[in-house]
Amino acid sequence: MMPELFPNVEAAVANQTLVVRNVDDDGNLMAPAGFSTRLSRCLVCNTQHVFQNLEAHGTDAEHYHDTLVTMTISDVQFIAFKEDETTHISDSGECNKCVMDIAEAPEDRFFVTGSAGEVCIILDVAAKFVIPYKMYDNSTGHGMFNLPTQNETTVSGQCDERRQTVSVTFFEDWVLSASFEKDDMTSSGNYNVSDLSLTFTYSDERFVDPHPSIVDTTVTVHLSMGNQTTLDPFQAALGQYFKCQKEQTLLLADENGNGARLDTYKFDFQAFKETDDNDFSDAQNFHECSSDNGGGGGSGGAENGDSNAIVHVVIALVVGLAALLLLAVFLIKRQRARSSYQSM
Repeated sequence: MMPELFPNVEAAVANQTLVVRNVDDDGNLMAPAGFSTRLSRCLVCNTQHVFQNLEAHGTDAEHYHDTLVTMTISDVQFIAFKEDETTHISDSGECNKCVMDIAEAPEDRFFVTGSAGEVCIILDVAAKFVIPYKMYDNSTGHGMFNLPTQNETTVSGQCDERRQTVSVTFFEDWVLSASFEKDDMTSSGNYNVSDLSLTFTYSDERFVDPHPSIVDTTVTVHLSMGNQTTLDPFQAALGQYFKCQKEQTLLLADENGNGARLDTYKFDFQAFKETDDNDFSDAQNFHECSSDNGGGGGSGGAENGDSNAIVHVVIALVVGLAALLLLAVFLIKRQRARSSYQSM
């Protein structure tokens, strides 16, 4: 630590060489998260990233010193374990992105159309998948993927009277599927999400340095709410749409221990529509998820207006009764004072 660069440096560490390391709580060397790529593939990271609490140890044993350092990096591009004689990073220009460079999930709207041309399902979603997997060295890696937009997906589904489905296919063989069911066949009943699943394949193309035992393995993971047959939090009345604008995390798994985390930044849907337009039946008639209204789910639009009106009426009645009570007390006291004056 040269005094000309560190004017207020302590004398004990002046001109001493420090080695900065990223370590865990036990002092063991730890690879920085998000900076991994498979052999022969370069990595690019344009987003600024801050490493905090890095340990810096002095190399002078006689004046041993350690401190904590914060390091900020950006616009990093590298490749290691090259096996050719070139001095540039990549011939093809294709590099893996670090985790910090993966953009926020794009929002898009997906439709399912019935045989008569009616739009029976609208799915308006922005979602990101985080998938843990076994790496080549037996450690656990995490793949992070956005749900692509319409121009990079294929949408299919069914518009049956009791059960309807929407499937969004991307990355050639990955599929995000949602199934909806009515709780009865009346026009005043409810419908809900009966299944939400993700089918994906562990591959060298999508996952960094996967273990050979999982490569080309395709799995399907499902969202589970205990032993319930329907996912009650995702429910709305027929004619309503389900609205969830805030971020929520959903965990999906299968019986073999495979899993995925689904982060949704917008999750609006309507099933059992009977019109041919691409909009929700009534923009003011919706059911909110619990994270949007700060607790339990609730209905929006007209129903919220009616609830607010009832609250206002109750408050007015309470205030009116309190005013009448105060007036009665005042009149009684005044009457007693007058009677006392007359008796004198």
